[in-house]
Order: sequence, then structure tokens, then C-alpha cells
Amino acid sequence: MSDGRSKQLVKQAGEHLVAAELAKRGFLATPFAGNVPGFDVIAIGEGLKAIPVQVKTISSSSWQLKASRFIDISFVGKKQRVTGISNTVSDHLIYVFVKIATESDDRFYIIRAKDLAGRIKKNYINFLYRFDNVRPKNHKSTHASINETHLADCLNKWDIFSE
Repeated sequence: MSDGRSKQLVKQAGEHLVAAELAKRGFLATPFAGNVPGFDVIAIGEGLKAIPVQVKTISSSSWQLKASRFIDISFVGKKQRVTGISNTVSDHLIYVFVKIATESDDRFYIIRAKDLAGRIKKNYINFLYRFDNVRPKNHKSTHASINETHLADCLNKWDIFSE
């Protein structure tokens, strides 16, 4: 199986797993096949409240993100400076990070987009500090990665959907 196909299958599996978990918790939930910008699943709760859900799925060790989608970064020469949380981060969007296991031990980390942005900001600033604010290899990159230890307190926090 090609690498691109494998990645697409992991992504699709994660979206369907999240929709199934939400359905088990009383939400109407449906995944979209990558055609909706900004979210992958819509969950409908009590009172027909719609909740957009962004799903990030891996079968490896860490999720890859673009920090500039969450935080404002200014450039001075090759140096980067984080100036705050981006005002484009939704107050209503919920992220579900899915770690697909080989058997039935899939793990779900649930966090609000604004809270995720705060964590990315902190981690990104700490990363830049180690390199005098100049990213190694490609100074223009805003790549960020997040792993399970960064999200440990978010494991199975499905109650966020009922808040």
C-alpha cells in the first residue's frame, strides 16, 4: 500500500472512530470526507447545538501541526518571535487527537482549540529559546509537533462536548 493511501486510511479511520465515540455518548455525529475547511466531524448535541470537531490521527509517535495556524509569529531576519494566540482560533472548535493502536486500545485526547493554541504557544516559545529564536534547518518553518505526553491530561475528556 502506498504511503499516501496509508495516511489517508489512518485519517479516515480516526474520523469514523471519533464519530462512533460521540454517538455512543448521545451525539449525532458525522464525518466529512475532507471537503469542509476547518473541521472533520460535526457533532449535534442536546438542543441541536452543533459542535465542529477537528480530528488529528496518528499510528506513529506524534502529531504534526503548523504552529502559525494557532499562534502569531513575527520574523526579524532569521529570528522568530511569538506575539500571541492567533485571533483566527475558534472558541467553539474542539480537537480530538486519536492514537490508533494495533488492537482495540485506541486513545483519544480531547481539547478546545483555544487551549491547544496556548499549549502550542508555550512549547513553541520553549523550542525557539533553545536555538536563540532561529529554527535549525529552515528558519522560515513554523512546524510543530505534539505528542501524548503534551496531552496526557486530555485523555478521554469527552465531557468537553457537554459543557
